[in-house]
Amino acid sequence: MRAISPIKDELMTFTEEPNAIPAVEMRDITLRFPGVLANDHVNFTLFPGEIHALLGENGAGKSTLMNVLTGLYKPQSGEIRIHGKKVSFNSPRDAIANGIGMVHQHFMLVENQTVTENILIGLDTPHFALNLKKFDHEISDLADQFGIHIDPTAKIWQLSVGEQQRVEILKILYRGANILIMDEPTAVLAPQEADELIETLKGMAAQGKSIAFISHKLNEVKQVADKLTVLRRGRVTAERMDLENFTRESLASLMVGREVIFNLQKCEQTAGREVLRLEDVSAVNNKNLPALRNVDLALHEGEILGIAGVAGNGQSELVEVITGLRECTGNVWLEGKNIANKPPAFSISHGLAHIPEDRIGVGSAPNLSLTSNIIMKRYDQKPVSQKWQLDYVAADSLADGLKTEYDIQAPNVQTQARKLSGGNLQKLILARELSSAPRLVVAMQPTRGLDVGAIESVQQLLLNQRAQGCAILLVSEDLDELLSLSDRIAVMYEGHVVGTICSGDFDINQIGLMMTGTIPQDLKSPSSVEDSSGSNENSSISAPSSRFDEVLDHVKSFEESSSPSEEADQSVTPPEEPSEEDLPPSEILPEEDPELNLSEKERVLRKVLGEKYQQGDVE
Repeated sequence: MRAISPIKDELMTFTEEPNAIPAVEMRDITLRFPGVLANDHVNFTLFPGEIHALLGENGAGKSTLMNVLTGLYKPQSGEIRIHGKKVSFNSPRDAIANGIGMVHQHFMLVENQTVTENILIGLDTPHFALNLKKFDHEISDLADQFGIHIDPTAKIWQLSVGEQQRVEILKILYRGANILIMDEPTAVLAPQEADELIETLKGMAAQGKSIAFISHKLNEVKQVADKLTVLRRGRVTAERMDLENFTRESLASLMVGREVIFNLQKCEQTAGREVLRLEDVSAVNNKNLPALRNVDLALHEGEILGIAGVAGNGQSELVEVITGLRECTGNVWLEGKNIANKPPAFSISHGLAHIPEDRIGVGSAPNLSLTSNIIMKRYDQKPVSQKWQLDYVAADSLADGLKTEYDIQAPNVQTQARKLSGGNLQKLILARELSSAPRLVVAMQPTRGLDVGAIESVQQLLLNQRAQGCAILLVSEDLDELLSLSDRIAVMYEGHVVGTICSGDFDINQIGLMMTGTIPQDLKSPSSVEDSSGSNENSSISAPSSRFDEVLDHVKSFEESSSPSEEADQSVTPPEEPSEEDLPPSEILPEEDPELNLSEKERVLRKVLGEKYQQGDVE
């Protein structure tokens, strides 16, 4: 059973009872694909009320093992027991009937249907008429209950990748599964959303639900999990281990079988000439609402410009405008050529490389081979193209060389891209894009869902491109990644570029406040802005320059008008307050909530930064 502290959920501990019956028991699971041994006699045990982390590098067989548990794959050998009963699943419907649900790493959604319709797919009810409004309300209430913000009536194709992930989470919550499998559930969530989800999972475990948690974020695993099992190349290397004695470094070594260096080799260098410039760029989103508002940006060779912001504030539309996937107003200059509203082929021919947010829908052709995906942008160039004909030998040779260089785990270059793990698919895209010697790389969430070893490799590849003089636009919701890689960070809020900060001035609390719409001038006193000597004194009065500050000023004015003045308070001697013992029970105030001591800005900052927030840093 799980013991819970009534004050703080973080003090929860899981204790395995001697005679407890596991909720899930998988024994000697073996599954082979052509040329690949995905699971080699794997054992996995999960108890009621337990959060069990499943770790391993990309392609280790974690998702495959969980797909066996959900009935998507049938193993060649081994057995599965659910609450002590031996079962054999022929389809996911059988797994759902046994109370098992999974949030997949790659989304299982129908793009032209609404959020509600996607959540209802596969359910036995309703039998006849479908009252969408009724189910819209149910799903909206469920989303509010778990702190998930989503429009139930929106079409899936209108949602960002982060919002689509929330739909997947809602789908499993709506079915009320008792055994939940979370495959990289926080990969596309903002820090505060990830913290909220982790608290939700802890609450579910406290109610007796069993949770298998697949993640590459080591600190996150240590925060949420009770037990740990590690897979490496299809085999279990550690089973049901306690996390107390593991450090981040030891976990990383256990996952990838080698020491992982967390310090990147980033050399100091001066940015060169301008490569990319955006002038007064505006665009609308898929709902025909403003997504970019008069954006001005500049990016130079040998520089990484990071784009920070909470998901849905125009980052995706910015990337699509630059890469020719979305129409806009204004100018987008790439080395002197205006590429605004030009087809992607035009930008590619002028040295643009794109690492997209959606690896399957945009970044690759899943049903084509590795070779076909590699030569997509160079099928008409030598040595792949020879006098209007493809040289298949040269194409395979090129693909095989990149497969080795970028360590893409696949049987051969004729393997379909859809059969790759998420990390290996990302390596395939990186191999295609970076091997073309680009002048500008636009990278959208390049390390999302990757293991620590792959993250280290991808980030170092980007730094190598920077060292070679390439200009890199890096869009990421991982603030740590932006802080470690970027030379400058531009913060976006509601389609505006709120401000740009140089690496020497990086401050995570300041960036967090800017992500709420507060402009840099609001973070400094008027004297420090006007006085070039750089006085550090803070002014108590500043003009509201954002909606956030306007709301605060309205609240402050109302409070001042409804409370007596300081002079009146000083002229009247307050009566002696009675002790708590003298008050009747109905008048004794409850214990003060610590959050009440926070200012409004601190509350928003804590929501944006999650656990990185420290009270008092913005005073």
